Amino acid sequence: INAEYMGEPAEGSVMAAIDSSMRQYIQMKVVLSVLLGTISFVILWFLQVDCAVVLGMLTCLANFIPNVGSVIALALPLPLVLLNPLLAPEAKILAFALPFAAHFIVGNFVDPKFIGEAVDLHPVVILLSLILWALLWGIAGMILAVPVMAVLRLALLEMGTAPTTVIARALEGHLFGSDSA
Repeated sequence: INAEYMGEPAEGSVMAAIDSSMRQYIQMKVVLSVLLGTISFVILWFLQVDCAVVLGMLTCLANFIPNVGSVIALALPLPLVLLNPLLAPEAKILAFALPFAAHFIVGNFVDPKFIGEAVDLHPVVILLSLILWALLWGIAGMILAVPVMAVLRLALLEMGTAPTTVIARALEGHLFGSDSA
């Protein structure tokens, strides 16, 4: 352990940029995951689905996996909902449709806005990195895909050479020197 590094990294350093980016990412991911977990819990509890608390917590945890986590979270309550003879058909439909709407709104509008600002990665890069890291490390890779790519982008920018800057800009979604994503 480096005895000189006791606390915050020096202002303006690559470590400070990484620290700031990771803090923003984790804070936003926690807030959005808790939000979705709470919304799912309230919907399922209101519809009287068994294990609503557990399903809400699992939704919160699954949301830490970009893109795929929402699918997992939506699939988890399906057996409990579909096989419950006490739930009305309307409740069964709402138990899927309302969480789907919440995931759709958060996943397509809120998450990209706040997470994208925190890590400055293009959504396609996030999806492709999710696939790559999932193949390499499984579920852990899926959870770590965005932070690893964000750190890689910052490290490439820090190197400051023409090739590394081009790669970093491509990760941001700026291809061929354009400023639009």
